Amino acid sequence: MAIPAQRSANAAHVNMMTDTVIANLPADGLRVVMRAVLASHPEITGAFETETRRYLGHEASSLATNIQNFDMAGLKKTQRLIRCMLGSGIPFEGIDWLEKVTGRAAHLAIDNPGIDVDAVSGFLASVDGDVVQAMTAVQKALFVQSGTRPMSSRERRAVESLFEVLKSCQDLFHNIGVEYPYGRGLMATASILGVLPSVHLDDARKPAVEQALPPSKAGESFTLNGRQVPRIFSGLWQMSSPAWGSAPTSKIVEHFSSHAHNGFTAFDMADHYGDAEIIFGQFRSQYPFRENIFTATKYCVFHPYENPQYIDAIRYLLNDERVHAVGLCNFDTAHLQTVLDSGLRIHTNQVQFSLIDSRPTEKMSQVCEDQDVKLITYGTLCGGFLADKWLNKPEPDIYDESVTPSQRKVTSANIEAINELLGVLKAIGTKHGVKISNVATRWVLDFPYVGAVIVGARMGVSEHTTENMASFGWHLDQEDRQAIDEVLSRIELTFGIPAYSIDMQSSPPMSGANTIATATVLLETGVVPMIEPTTHMKLDGPAGLVRIDAECSGGKCTSVRFHNVPAFVFDLDLDVSVLGSGTIKVDIAWGGMIYVLVDASSVGLEIKSENGARLVHVGEQIKRAVQEQTNSIHPENPGIRGVTILEFTEPMTVDGQSKAAVNTVVVSPGRLHRVSSKWYYTQMTRFRRASEWETFGSYVEQRIVQPYYLNTRYWSSHHMHGYMMETMT
Repeated sequence: MAIPAQRSANAAHVNMMTDTVIANLPADGLRVVMRAVLASHPEITGAFETETRRYLGHEASSLATNIQNFDMAGLKKTQRLIRCMLGSGIPFEGIDWLEKVTGRAAHLAIDNPGIDVDAVSGFLASVDGDVVQAMTAVQKALFVQSGTRPMSSRERRAVESLFEVLKSCQDLFHNIGVEYPYGRGLMATASILGVLPSVHLDDARKPAVEQALPPSKAGESFTLNGRQVPRIFSGLWQMSSPAWGSAPTSKIVEHFSSHAHNGFTAFDMADHYGDAEIIFGQFRSQYPFRENIFTATKYCVFHPYENPQYIDAIRYLLNDERVHAVGLCNFDTAHLQTVLDSGLRIHTNQVQFSLIDSRPTEKMSQVCEDQDVKLITYGTLCGGFLADKWLNKPEPDIYDESVTPSQRKVTSANIEAINELLGVLKAIGTKHGVKISNVATRWVLDFPYVGAVIVGARMGVSEHTTENMASFGWHLDQEDRQAIDEVLSRIELTFGIPAYSIDMQSSPPMSGANTIATATVLLETGVVPMIEPTTHMKLDGPAGLVRIDAECSGGKCTSVRFHNVPAFVFDLDLDVSVLGSGTIKVDIAWGGMIYVLVDASSVGLEIKSENGARLVHVGEQIKRAVQEQTNSIHPENPGIRGVTILEFTEPMTVDGQSKAAVNTVVVSPGRLHRVSSKWYYTQMTRFRRASEWETFGSYVEQRIVQPYYLNTRYWSSHHMHGYMMETMT
């Protein structure tokens, strides 16, 4: 199957000075730059992949005549090109070359007895992993909107040819009594072709599995639909890519057996975790204590909320007698509640949860406790960064070969803050005789709505069962939790968070920024006819009608003003008991959302950038306390209830006819509003000090501090015209 070798006419035309940079940057530096460009400009990814495919077509043509004579260096170069083919969307072309590499590498290992055995074994294992990833790429290529399309005759021939080479290599290694190195690839390829039943676990590996010792009792367990399950699952995501390292099937099976023997009998996988389901299924079929094994797998449908049939899919699974229990993965609170309200029994929800990302402690925690849903958490060790080996280490190059894909997702721009957190965790670990990773795991396990933590396992590559067992049998005490809370309140951690939604913020009945944006889009797209110089319209939202006055010129919306819904007070000077702050006084008021307003000085804080992290931490504690101790319900819309947002205020200052105030707003899941608070502070403050606002003049200047990132100041001025106050009574 040939790759088109044509070149773009413009491919070589680059600005001369830019080309000088490209020509002279070290290869590693060029990779860093390219990754940064693609991350900041994802719209060019398609062009990048297109040009990559053109380049690969040219390079592949030079390999066609001599690959059978390649030494190890030549094979490794070809392997890199194959990986590029798989990554750039031409998996079947990559499979053509993979067929040649697997055969040549096998003969190179067998026909050269003096060759470095370890080096060859490692390379064969990596090629085996490439075959697995190639089959995953094939699955992805066959996905269509209606399901999975059949392979074309040409595509099927490519996979069949690879399968035949893999089988012939199996005979070669069997004849000389050496372990077959392509076991994973053979099974993955057979699965794609629908001939999996003819492929079995090698006879040489069966005794080791069949004679395994009984599994130990789990150090801690929880009840899942009547069954006791370990509170640490072994995660198999690392089997989805050779980036975490590759190992022969025998080593992987050996580690499966070792995990089970040490009491880690629960394994987490998915249909897109490479060959995890296949290899694990082969292991389990031979394991003599298979009734003790708990397997959690996933059928992944991305963006399921767009199709309400996901409810029907869950109901279908619940009716399948082979399924012991049904859980969800990465469902936000609203959609978790939707499923539960449909009368479906959901036992778990798998979400990211760690010291760095505590989003589940928001609304989801309450739903889980009310509905007896347990969280199965991942990312708890932040890809392995929450470990002793990273204490007092500089920030790593995220694209270094030693850094895994999991770690690249959670790199931080504030290594000093991370080391401060690791230092506290280290002290706690020393106190309890455990490691940093155990403290981080224990912190999550101690939440009552957490069932288990998933710890990634690099099966066949490394094993940490002994270390993981140290997370059981003890708890963080009050002193430990206070130390952790204190350091988290002082430092600013800017770890990346995957792009799924778990209550990233609430869906407010009224949002000023979104009102302005919606009005602009409606006018500039022609949905609402634009009338210059001013278009008047009304928007109907959950909070009620909002009158819009939009200034327009030359077909563009140049400014938007709106009259908000009427505001009112629920409570003034309400006493609330807050953990760590004692009893404080708060106001609760409606202004399109139900706010809790707090004088920052009442909790010993000033609204300054350097206090940003502390404001967030204390603000979230106050908000949770208010949510637990009050139940504010909108009198005209009972569906709007409960405080969802908090605002810290400082006293208003008067300078002549100008009045100013400093404030900042804390929003879920625990951050300062990155958009200025606009008029919210003055709107709410009028309830408390109405006399001060009676003669506020034509506008109020409001200074707003937004300490969203530590050590960075965000100051803005907002001129608020008096008419915006008209609806506040």
